[in-house]
Amino acid sequence: MVNLSVIICTYNPNIDFLIRTINALKVQVLDNSFWELVIVDNASTNDVIKTIDLSWKLNSKIVKQPIPGLANARFKGCQEANGSWIVFVDDDNILDKNYLQQVLQIISSNPSLGIFGGKAVPDFLGVLPPEWMKQYYGILALKDYGNEIIVSNYTIEDNNLPKDFTYPNAAPAGAGMCIRKNVFEAYSILAKNDPIRNNLGRKGKSLASGEDNDIIIEIIKQGYQIGYFPQLSLIHIIPRGRMEISYLARLNYAMNISWIQVLSLHHICPWKKVSKWSLPLRKAKAWLKNRVWKGGDYYINWKGACGQFEGLTML
Repeated sequence: MVNLSVIICTYNPNIDFLIRTINALKVQVLDNSFWELVIVDNASTNDVIKTIDLSWKLNSKIVKQPIPGLANARFKGCQEANGSWIVFVDDDNILDKNYLQQVLQIISSNPSLGIFGGKAVPDFLGVLPPEWMKQYYGILALKDYGNEIIVSNYTIEDNNLPKDFTYPNAAPAGAGMCIRKNVFEAYSILAKNDPIRNNLGRKGKSLASGEDNDIIIEIIKQGYQIGYFPQLSLIHIIPRGRMEISYLARLNYAMNISWIQVLSLHHICPWKKVSKWSLPLRKAKAWLKNRVWKGGDYYINWKGACGQFEGLTML
């Protein structure tokens, strides 16, 4: 009777965060028989996974993926899944108790959907972030597009994107992302032997974050709809370390490189290749333009520009 496969991919998880994630799954309104839980231990070096008790959950298992990288962990989870739809949950996501029930209702009412998500609101663990940090909520996988349903439609011919293609602003982040299993299986076949695609997501200390963008564009090319449904809600834990300027700068830098790579893969990059020898000059000009000496978000924005330049050297 399993319709949904909840997959948690984790690497050296924080035990407190992971327990909160699992406790939220324990109290889901959707009957246990309609969903399964697959936890993928992606080359962790700590013993946190061994402490997790899943005796409460029918249709649950913990599997190992010794090859590091989010993509590899997701592929393993998909391989182990039995549901027709996958719900990817990060090990620091707290799903609303109605989340999985709402997912089933959305699926049954929207047969053309390929992938969708909802709201992801922050838990800063009692720390008050600076006001300027709101502009980076998107790169922290914090999303709230309001209380109206948004569904993106594109006219696709011969598996090609329309000439006026723009990336859907309301596309889901990986946190709480719901995707057809057969669609993700097709993507995994495409990505497994592609060294660029296989490195678009997180791997070890890398903050690359282009995998979800690549998946969404591939789904659009297959003719499916992309949706945002505000009735889906989760809390995303944001510890102090992810609010630090140095972390946000590294994240913005890595994400901009990944974004250029995704655009290049789909032949929709609007910028031309730049030479490596020109990087120091470009970065210096951007340093002045972004007034980096002011610190804070000025520095973070400059690192994002540097990431874009680096990405353009790879075209």
